[in-house]
Amino acid sequence: MESEKFSADLLKALAHPARPGILNVLREDGDCLVCHLENRLGLRQAYLSLQLARLRVAGLVEDRREGLNEFYVIAHPELDPLLETIQSSDIVSLPLAVYFLLMFVLSFSLSRWRGFSYEISTPQSFMAASNNFELAIAVAVGSFGIASQEALATVIGPLIEVPILIGLGYVALWIRKRFYQPEWTEGSERI
Repeated sequence: MESEKFSADLLKALAHPARPGILNVLREDGDCLVCHLENRLGLRQAYLSLQLARLRVAGLVEDRREGLNEFYVIAHPELDPLLETIQSSDIVSLPLAVYFLLMFVLSFSLSRWRGFSYEISTPQSFMAASNNFELAIAVAVGSFGIASQEALATVIGPLIEVPILIGLGYVALWIRKRFYQPEWTEGSERI
């Protein structure tokens, strides 16, 4: 039960967008003053102090005083692999987002150019933009192990894919209004 509580506290502490960045600077630079974090991250000192206090309560950072200076350091060096994994996930996210958007727009454009209807172009574009991540995850885990960076990178794909494809649904509706005239015949309902 103790390890589950620590895991829950860890995930809660990392849930704020500024905190993984703070921990990465502490991991890379060692003992830091708040002013050093301010320069590295471009965040205000009061904001950083609040986030550091929350990380300290969670037991992820420790502080020590030297005169008027208060230095912060990561409390558990064994968290380094986790922090490195979180940092590497950012490297994977942006190219995947660009890929999904590019494939969707390219497929829609080619379908429109070839004269296909909206009803055919839309699913085709979604199929072109989506991937078979299930297979990629299985291959990465089988080849590199479940705790590898490669396995993490393949897991990030579906986490990025779903919200982007939902957003592309709205793009598809906009494309329909903008570029496709309603096609209906006498006696059929307008879609």
